[in-house]
Amino acid sequence: TARCIPSPATMSKRPAASPAGQVPKKPATASPKVLVVSSTYLDKQGIETLVGEYVESGNNHGKKVFKRAPTSASPQAISLYYWDGRDGPESSGWWFGQSVGGEQVWARCEKADVVPPAQGWRIPWDRDV
Repeated sequence: TARCIPSPATMSKRPAASPAGQVPKKPATASPKVLVVSSTYLDKQGIETLVGEYVESGNNHGKKVFKRAPTSASPQAISLYYWDGRDGPESSGWWFGQSVGGEQVWARCEKADVVPPAQGWRIPWDRDV
């Protein structure tokens, strides 16, 4: 089972209450969100390709896009992105692919969650969950 988990280093905390009359300061820049994709089952043809850290890298169809840099185990860059229903229900959901909307894809989750779901992935994309 593959899981998408927000990295603890980038999870935001509720700001502390400020003293009466003071306006809380905003951080100069917000750190991009990082997701860690992990698995308890390694299949050299599927999951192993997807495991790694994904950094927030823009938006697509109203949701965040995450990218993983190439690694020694998997030399290609991988995008984790959401595709809405404009091309039909069989195309909507979260995808792991070579590029946003590209032909080369490895996994799909049909959910429309705001962030990539931790469970429910089809690996390969056209297989049962």
